[in-house]
Amino acid sequence: MFCYQVNFVDFVDSLIQQCQHSIIYDEYMLDTLVSWLIRLSDSQVRAFRHTSTLAGKNLTVGCVHLKGVFTASHCNVRNKESCVQATAV
Repeated sequence: MFCYQVNFVDFVDSLIQQCQHSIIYDEYMLDTLVSWLIRLSDSQVRAFRHTSTLAGKNLTVGCVHLKGVFTASHCNVRNKESCVQATAV
């Protein structure tokens, strides 16, 4: 059981990492995935509820992490641009 949980968490993390540059921003993929997880979390089968909750948590954490990486890289680009502009003047 524990091996499945670790592998499933790794799968969700890998999904977010592999899709971070393109498909994660496609509203169809993310909407479909979230809709599927919501339906599973409403299941009467406890294993489906727990698995979808775990996947939803990891999906959220992964998206928040990507937002942090994007914000940091965006700030670095803006800082470099302002440094280039300051040295050009």
